[in-house]
Parts: sequence; structure tokens; C-alpha cells
Amino acid sequence: YPEGWIHVRPSNTEAILRLIGEAAAADWLAARLDAAATYYRTALA
Repeated sequence: YPEGWIHVRPSNTEAILRLIGEAAAADWLAARLDAAATYYRTALA
């Protein structure tokens, strides 16, 4: 992916989701990780 990517997966050792990402621009990645975290907090509440 040209801009970057994020990956969401459950932890194998803790009751949490791990959000991992990589991008050329830190602001792009921060925005996507924040959006994903908000989505999963709402969906899993």
C-alpha cells in the first residue's frame, strides 16, 4: 500500500487487541490507528 498499512489482531497472551502499522508519514499512521482504536472500542463495548 503506497501510504501505509495497519494490522489488527488479538494478543495471544493478554485480553487485548494489538494495532500495528507502518507508514512513511507519522501523522497518516497516527490518524489511522486512532480511527481503528475508536472503532474497536465501540464495537467491542
